Amino acid sequence: GPGFKMSSPFTPLPDNFEPNPKQVFFSVDSAWTKEEEGMKMTALMEGYQAGTKAFESIVFAGLGEPTLKLDVLLDTARTLKSWRANVPLRLNTNGLGNVHWKRDIIGDLKESGIEFVTVAALNSAVPAEYLEIMKPTDQGANLEEVCDFAASCVEKGIAVECTAVETPGVNIRDVAGLAKSMGCSFRPRSFHPAQDDAAKSHL
Repeated sequence: GPGFKMSSPFTPLPDNFEPNPKQVFFSVDSAWTKEEEGMKMTALMEGYQAGTKAFESIVFAGLGEPTLKLDVLLDTARTLKSWRANVPLRLNTNGLGNVHWKRDIIGDLKESGIEFVTVAALNSAVPAEYLEIMKPTDQGANLEEVCDFAASCVEKGIAVECTAVETPGVNIRDVAGLAKSMGCSFRPRSFHPAQDDAAKSHL
């Protein structure tokens, strides 16, 4: 909703800075190594065996849509898989990558090592309502394309989770049913009203 704010421990990149795959990889490697060292130190101080993984998975996500930088995404995923083959890779996406690139990108995602996909914007089971909420900018972007993307990922062996914001007026049960009909799991996400509206609701 309009009151949602992204919280993250990461420092935003400078304006107009676009990291290349090598820079992304080194950032992940640095964070992973730092976390592992912290885990080992804590285990040593408290007298227990340190875990084997610094993180459960590596996720491509953010304020923007990761598949818009498809070459960087794929090259980085391949490098990460060659570095730590046992670490799952997940992509958070709006599900419109095929529309943007005017081709099927799912085979490329699978080949690069991405094993899990979260379609983070299945925000309605009604085509017109989806367009009103999402306002996609790519020509031909619509609910059917998102559903085709999710279903095709499942067919190619990529596990898919669909999520939807509990927007007032949207039938979340229908969205959950749509997701499950495609072989996807489903998770609702809370709606955050504008701050003024939230304040009024407490008067």
